[in-house]
Amino acid sequence: MLLPEFVPALAVQDVKRNAGMVDDYLSPSFIAQRLEAGSDNLHAETIATAESRLFRQVLAHTSGNQLKAAGILGISRVSLQMAK
Repeated sequence: MLLPEFVPALAVQDVKRNAGMVDDYLSPSFIAQRLEAGSDNLHAETIATAESRLFRQVLAHTSGNQLKAAGILGISRVSLQMAK
């Protein structure tokens, strides 16, 4: 279950980032690092990282209101709670 107390304070900083910047998880260095580490599912790792950051930012935007966040994300509250 994803609860507001699990949302890192850094999520607020993520929201304030320049929208034109490429996030770390899409950078060439992230990809190279994961390849060097022997990743066998880079796509899933990247999608999971993007989803986690998206959920944290939306939860921060809604001050932890899961129902509101789920509505913004277009998913059920249960799906949001099940996300890790």
